[in-house]
Amino acid sequence: MRRVIARILVAAVLVAGAFAPAMAGAVGGPRYGRYRVGANSTHTFTVAFHGGEQARVVLSGDGDTDLDVYVFDWYGNRVAVDADYTDDCYTSWYVPRRGIYTIKVVNRGNVYNEYEMAIN
Repeated sequence: MRRVIARILVAAVLVAGAFAPAMAGAVGGPRYGRYRVGANSTHTFTVAFHGGEQARVVLSGDGDTDLDVYVFDWYGNRVAVDADYTDDCYTSWYVPRRGIYTIKVVNRGNVYNEYEMAIN
């Protein structure tokens, strides 16, 4: 059941982004991808966001390991985090002005994890 709820959250972020105003979320529109992060490894993404809106990153892993998400602004300040003991993550933060953010997905486990990630 937890996996189904996580997949629904990923879909909701994509749908919300599709119907949001033109200036909402990531520059260029919502993003979605499937990735595989190695054991005890980190994936790093850089995404430009429009200002004046909420930004969201949602991901759901394959259930094998703990995944954590950290988001940093252009100055290196941490602005959002989901660091619980699951591989389903949801982060949201307010973007005050257009800028580039760094999103880090950290695999805390000893095996790889395949995950889906959506960015509004």
